[in-house]
Amino acid sequence: MNASCGLVTAWRLAVYRYRLYVPATDFADTGLRPELLSALSELGYEEPTDIQAETLPPLMAGRDMLGQAATGTGKTAALPCQC
Repeated sequence: MNASCGLVTAWRLAVYRYRLYVPATDFADTGLRPELLSALSELGYEEPTDIQAETLPPLMAGRDMLGQAATGTGKTAALPCQC
């Protein structure tokens, strides 16, 4: 992760409009529905990538999100999780 992005790597917290969101350490921490958690497990997803861990909690809380990450980090795989 790039130091200029403003995230502290030792204790990363994401703040969006004065609300604090702690990155998820497990897909169960993201607030996903049980059927989605089951599907992720069946597909072999064990833990969220950095971009998923930092963006899914605010997205699941109904917040808008803009994220940037390298190709292959799981951005597209996270899109259906919000539905």
